[in-house]
Amino acid sequence: MVQAGDIVITQDTAYIIGIRKNIRAKIGKQPGDSIHVTLAEREPKPLEYSTVEEYLALYDGEVRERMEKLRELILSCSPDICKKISWAMPTFVLGGNLVHFAAAKRHIGLYPGASGVAAFADKLAEYKHSKGTVQFPNDKPMPYDLIREIVMFRIRENTKKEAIQ
Repeated sequence: MVQAGDIVITQDTAYIIGIRKNIRAKIGKQPGDSIHVTLAEREPKPLEYSTVEEYLALYDGEVRERMEKLRELILSCSPDICKKISWAMPTFVLGGNLVHFAAAKRHIGLYPGASGVAAFADKLAEYKHSKGTVQFPNDKPMPYDLIREIVMFRIRENTKKEAIQ
């Protein structure tokens, strides 16, 4: 038996298992109570797609149209850009990853990396964003001109990195 917060030693590895208060309440346990824990490795869910086109085909309507236009915009920034699936989303590469994008329930996420977001922070102020991600809501127009600027910035950035190496 293991208590919440106990150190579990399995062969040569030690683990600390924390049980959140709301979970303890659901299972009727208090701090210090014994619990039985079974660990099982998760099987990764196989992807339903292996190309950018197969990814886009999972969607329809305006979301798909927006992503198709986004794909074409990105590819039009340089004839040398390659596309692939990485991190389970469309990824565009030139001297390293340039940008990724993915559909969510209420937005399309663009992932230009931390430098891509930081360089355009003032222009991205109206959009929800974090260190390396920008969310473009489905109920607002996509800022395709701004996205082109971000992609071109990332191309210049990756090109400089290649020249240094």
